[in-house]
Amino acid sequence: MDFTLLILLILFPIFTILIACRLVGYYLSDDFAHGYYMGKIAFVFCITVAVCAICFFPLDVANAGGSATCGIGIESCKKIPFTYIWYGVFALIVLLLCVVLPFTVFFYETMDIDQPPIEKRMQSACSYTLGTVVVVAALSFIFCFLIRKADIDMVSYNITAANTFAIADDVSQFFIVEEPGIVYNKSILSVDELEAADAVSSVADVFSVDVSFIVRLIALFCILGWLFFVIFAGIGVIGLPYKLIYGFINRPTYMPKERFNEEKQKIGVRIQALIAQGESITKMMDGAKNGNYGWKEKRRMKKEAKAATAEYRAACKALDEDYLTLRAEHLNYKENNPLLPVAKLVLGILSIVASILWLLQLALYVFPIQFTGGAITPFLNSMFIGLNDYLPMLASVLLLVFALYFMFCTINGAFSFGLRMFLMNVHEMEPHDTLITSLVFNGGLVLMVVLPLLQFCSKAFGDYAARSEVIGIFGVQIEYLRYVSWLFKHNVFLWIMLAFIVFACFYYSCRRSDKERKMRKTMKKLKEEDKHGIELKKMKEERDAKEMV
Repeated sequence: MDFTLLILLILFPIFTILIACRLVGYYLSDDFAHGYYMGKIAFVFCITVAVCAICFFPLDVANAGGSATCGIGIESCKKIPFTYIWYGVFALIVLLLCVVLPFTVFFYETMDIDQPPIEKRMQSACSYTLGTVVVVAALSFIFCFLIRKADIDMVSYNITAANTFAIADDVSQFFIVEEPGIVYNKSILSVDELEAADAVSSVADVFSVDVSFIVRLIALFCILGWLFFVIFAGIGVIGLPYKLIYGFINRPTYMPKERFNEEKQKIGVRIQALIAQGESITKMMDGAKNGNYGWKEKRRMKKEAKAATAEYRAACKALDEDYLTLRAEHLNYKENNPLLPVAKLVLGILSIVASILWLLQLALYVFPIQFTGGAITPFLNSMFIGLNDYLPMLASVLLLVFALYFMFCTINGAFSFGLRMFLMNVHEMEPHDTLITSLVFNGGLVLMVVLPLLQFCSKAFGDYAARSEVIGIFGVQIEYLRYVSWLFKHNVFLWIMLAFIVFACFYYSCRRSDKERKMRKTMKKLKEEDKHGIELKKMKEERDAKEMV
């Protein structure tokens, strides 16, 4: 394992903390800008733990020697006992999901207008958290009690003296295994060995092994996490490049000061015209009410006044919308960082390349192995194994980049799609309009997808990470757990992910531009500010009137 990689992975969490703090500032509502430190720290810690867990994956692979070519039985390839490190990371994730995050959410949910004492809120949050822990513990106990073994599929071969041969040292021995489709090299194997290979008998068998409690607990949370991961990852791998590229395309355009003043003058002219139209309608209504006309003429005048009033209201509404649109365009450009669209364009191009490579890896390696039993090509695995022979540091860094990119896709899917139940968005993430409880809740969703993401990465880069400990935990034990192994044997989760990838392609190809949505949000914000300003003005006038009395 390269110590440069270790130093890099130590420094990386610092950047992760900075990014998580930026996410807090971007998503959290202005009402929660000051205070609420427990929720903010919980969210930052969740994101940091999630990213660090993914960073351990290439470290585990590098610790194992990079691939199966490190050599069977060479203990020098493994310098760090990563199994215990993974157990510690998984235990921390379970602790956060079951205790810390529920307590934080319940603590802020107990806040109301009356602002009860903090002791009462702490007591209420502790009681709700205790109930959550009891429910989770009961479900975990039932799951771990029913599922104790892993049934691993294997092939048994009949080893006899006829098919066992001594190597040059006359001590080591090997036996020849018959495998369909293999053409044996006659220059290496003797006639007797070829006949022995043809005579080897094999039978499919199942090897049952006891699984530790911690692995069974990991399996429970991993299966629950897969329910969210397949949705968020399927949407995010398409949605992240889309958002970045369209973030550049729909960037706020510059409005010169002369044009802004010209548009304001046009709106002023329309206002004067509407004032004159309003006075005309008022005279018309007064004439219809008090004029010396017959009832038939008055009825006609009232009808015309009513139609003119409806037209006047529509014109006022259109004027209000145009004025708010003008202010919103000016405000959006004023608040926009001019370098941000360029950064989105660069990151968008890179994300398109990364998403295409990931989709090719899924199409050529992951899905064929799971559905047909064999890959079309190792694809990225071949690149990593080749780099590992000459530049192991670069291979580990690229593996980290691909794993983290897929995690960012998953986070994007979680924040974009959210937890939608019956067409309702629960704990949605909106820029500058997210509740503190929603922020903490979505931090928990990110933690939930860490375990299935690690399992998925171990599948995607199975050749390169063949000797890693994470393969032994997920690929050997969890995937073969009794009663739940059918979920992985029949590729239930991968089929669902494939469906959401196809759905995301259609959805984003038909989706309307985010520019209109952002404009509506800015206009809504301006309306609320105007309404608040009018209320403050009325309160000031009432206060001044009372002082004069």
